[in-house]
Amino acid sequence: MLVEFPKYRRPLNSNQIRLLSLCYKFRFVTVPLLAEYLGKDRSSVYENLYILGKQGYVSKSYDSSYRLPGKSARYYLSSKGIRYLRENTELNQTVLRNMYKNKSVSEEHIERCLMVIQIVMAIRRQTKDQFLLFTRHELADFDWMVRPLPDLYLQRKKPKQDQQNYYILDFFHKLMPFYLIKKRVWAHQEQDDEINFADSETYPDLLFIVLFKTTEERLCRVASNNSNHFEIYTTMLSRLLNPDSKSSEIWRDVFEEDEFIKL
Repeated sequence: MLVEFPKYRRPLNSNQIRLLSLCYKFRFVTVPLLAEYLGKDRSSVYENLYILGKQGYVSKSYDSSYRLPGKSARYYLSSKGIRYLRENTELNQTVLRNMYKNKSVSEEHIERCLMVIQIVMAIRRQTKDQFLLFTRHELADFDWMVRPLPDLYLQRKKPKQDQQNYYILDFFHKLMPFYLIKKRVWAHQEQDDEINFADSETYPDLLFIVLFKTTEERLCRVASNNSNHFEIYTTMLSRLLNPDSKSSEIWRDVFEEDEFIKL
C-alpha cells in the first residue's frame, strides 16, 4: 500500500537510480514499457515511479484523451531528477540540460521516444540480447558519430569475426519527407569519407526502419546507387515489431533486395 511520506528522505536505492537512468536513456517512458524492458511486474515499476514522483525526481504526464486509445501515462525527468543525475553521474551535461525542456516537447517526439523503446526490445528478442544498444541521448560523447545523432547504435557484446559487430540505426517516421531520408543516406556517406578509421575498423553497417513498403522500395533504390564502404539494410516497422515467424531474418539487403539477414 502506498502512503504519504515523511519529510525525511532516504537516499535513492539502486532500483530508483536505474529508473532515473532509463528516463535519461529514453527521455520518455511508460510503466508497461519499462516493466517489459526490465522484466519486472508492472506494480513494482509503478510503485518505484510513484515514490520518485512524490520525491520530485520524475514528472508524470497524463491527459484524459489518452483513455480512449489506451495510452499510458508518460514519465520523464523533472528538474530535480536532472540535477541529481548532473551531480551524481557522468552522463552528458549538455543532454541533461536539454532535458529541462521536457515539459514542452511535442507529442510527436514523445511518441517517437516510446517507439524507440519498442524497437530496442524487438531487437533484443530477435538477437537473443547479443547487443549493447545505445540511444541518441547516450551517443553525445561519441565524437565520430554522424550528426544529427541516430536513434540507436548497436555494439555486439561478444564480437564475431565472421559478422558485423556494429550497426547504426535510423528510424524514419511517417512525417519525414523522402528528400530528408535521401539526405540522411548521403550524411552517412560523407561521415564515412571524413573519418580515418584504423586499418582493422570500418564504418558501421546501417539499419533503416521505415513505416511503408513504398518508402522501403524507394530507399533501396536510392541507397543502392551510392558507393558505400558499408552495408545497408532496411525493414518496415511492422516487420520488426510483428515478425511472421520466429525468424530474425527481417533485414533486407539494399544491394541484394531478395536477400534478408539476421543480425
